[in-house]
Amino acid sequence: DYLSISRYWWPDSSISDGLPWVRRDGITNPDTQTDSVDRKRLGAMAQSVQVLALAYYFSGDEKYALKGTELIRRWFLKPETKMNPHLEFAQSVPGKNIRRRSGILDGRLIPAKLLDGITLLSSSSHWSKQNDKEMNLWLNSYLNWLTNSELGREGAKQTNNHGSWYYYQVAALSWYLGDNTGLAKAVQNTKEHMLQQFDEQGAQHHELARTRPYFYSCFNLEALTNIAAIAKKVNIDLWEYATANQGILKTAVEYLIPAAKGEPWPHGNKAIKATDLIEILDRYNQNSGEPSQQTLLTQLLQQAKASKGDSTMYYQFVLLNPQALLE
Repeated sequence: DYLSISRYWWPDSSISDGLPWVRRDGITNPDTQTDSVDRKRLGAMAQSVQVLALAYYFSGDEKYALKGTELIRRWFLKPETKMNPHLEFAQSVPGKNIRRRSGILDGRLIPAKLLDGITLLSSSSHWSKQNDKEMNLWLNSYLNWLTNSELGREGAKQTNNHGSWYYYQVAALSWYLGDNTGLAKAVQNTKEHMLQQFDEQGAQHHELARTRPYFYSCFNLEALTNIAAIAKKVNIDLWEYATANQGILKTAVEYLIPAAKGEPWPHGNKAIKATDLIEILDRYNQNSGEPSQQTLLTQLLQQAKASKGDSTMYYQFVLLNPQALLE
């Protein structure tokens, strides 16, 4: 069973045993990010598979495919090590004996990084048809848990970025597994979900209430623009879909662009990391008719490229420039 501890929760210093833990939004407890739980391992595995698959695709070197397929098989297929296809114990809180729907957020890494990775690795002799069949069975079981379990149905009710990432997972898995009915339902549910996301100016009130408002505004749009990319495959345009107050996804991205250029932002400039906008801005440029913000995207990518000491930033550069892996 997958287990993680929610990152913004800390021992209660007013109680001798510290239980139950208390929440400090925006302040990561380092004890929740160790190898004692699975969150860090899941992220390392998923990102490694994605990078190895890209390296294999661009180089043709089977050593990358071998390592990528070994990681997938160990995490998802081998009986003695595979993860059970659910997140019943994700983002747990010590002292609180309840299952938490917010833990479903951890699962976003599976469709976000693995599905394309498996597709790229599938041409290798190291990935067999039997592996593909078993992986699809696992993904189907996980999708069924998302959509039919009690906790999964609760996850669908979340109105902030957690809800966006929930619908992204359902949409991505449905598309990958050929479930067009499930995909259509996920896109329709996303439209209803977007009614609660942003105003006519593009401000996202749920995310602006957080201690890291710019990061969470980008984080939410990362999910929604991912869904828009999937919806486009079935000829549904979410970019111009207008909510009741005429707020649209395109406007929500444009609301964040001035701050990425260094201009004042109405919600304060604390903790603004302009490179958080990279993937969103790339999708925006692809869907705006013309790359209207290409100069800004190029500048942000150069910042990310120059930050090899920050693996997260450099990874953002690699995603849009995967041939850099061969340099």
